[in-house]
Amino acid sequence: MNLEALLPTVVMFRENNNGCSARSFIDAEYILCVMRNGFGSYTVENVEYRLGAGDMVLLAPRMLHIVQADPGTVQQESVIHFRLSCPGGGEVDTVLAERPVRTHPPTSLQNHLFRCVEQFRTLWLQAPGTAATWRMQSILLELLACYLELPAPNSAPPSGGGGNWRNLEDGIAYIHRHAAERIRIGAVAKAAHLSETYFCALFRRHTGTTIHRYINELKIYRAKRLLENSQLTLDEIAAEVGLGDIYAFCKIFRQYENTTPGKYRAGSRR
Repeated sequence: MNLEALLPTVVMFRENNNGCSARSFIDAEYILCVMRNGFGSYTVENVEYRLGAGDMVLLAPRMLHIVQADPGTVQQESVIHFRLSCPGGGEVDTVLAERPVRTHPPTSLQNHLFRCVEQFRTLWLQAPGTAATWRMQSILLELLACYLELPAPNSAPPSGGGGNWRNLEDGIAYIHRHAAERIRIGAVAKAAHLSETYFCALFRRHTGTTIHRYINELKIYRAKRLLENSQLTLDEIAAEVGLGDIYAFCKIFRQYENTTPGKYRAGSRR
């Protein structure tokens, strides 16, 4: 495929402060991460990469990745979500997925990356408009060009169990496809082509959390976005995120957020 013909479309910008507890992610779009500060690891496709300030990560849609800062530190990263399309050919999902991590930029390039990210952040926080959108697209293209120029680190999957990483991704992808439904663990394990017991053990070993907690946190995350940005009733939100009736929804929400959905909505709109 001709990379020069690809067109990026910005979807979202966020900034993460990753602690020493492992956090797992799987995103629907491409993500480009620029490490701003701290040290830690990114595990992608069962390969662990050591990352520091100025290093970059580029992941294709639906690639499971696990992020963890070194003990006693916080890993700060800026993350741009975007889609890639090709004129006349629709969206492109995997063309940049082969080498996800680029490391050790020279100091001059590192400073340039940080300036680009800060400019992007400023534009993102401004009122949306055509000019700002084009400028963000231009900065994203510059960041992608920098990424392609950086060397890819030499790294190999750890021995033992490497083949099960793809099974784990299949199971997590199933969870995200059915996030609005009541999800049975047996169905997730079946999608991953593993037994339920083995899948649960594998999931906890790789992500540091249980499958039940991961599903509930995903549903609560979606519920919070609906509480913040929609006029749906609590009953409708409970149904939309697959948490049953309002009583079950409120119980699980309080368990994870230490407040009720109604109070969270009121606080988010002040």
